[in-house]
Amino acid sequence: GSLKIEVRSHGPLIAPDIFVEGPTSTVFGEAFRSLSAEGDTAWFLVPIERHGRHELEGESVTITVIDGDRRIEQRQVVDPAP
Repeated sequence: GSLKIEVRSHGPLIAPDIFVEGPTSTVFGEAFRSLSAEGDTAWFLVPIERHGRHELEGESVTITVIDGDRRIEQRQVVDPAP
């Protein structure tokens, strides 16, 4: 599976990168990134490999986004896929 994450910024994003941490039974791969034409939104697709439980929804993950000197870390509960 994969985790889709959207990041919005008040200023332009230069080269954002993302790191995801979660349950020990989950391995998060290297994210694929795309940027909006305006540079204020980035979309990440993070590959997931689960051992044991198949669903990640309802689990807490820590998401860290780094862009140059800027960084933010936030804990989120994974929503079900639409």
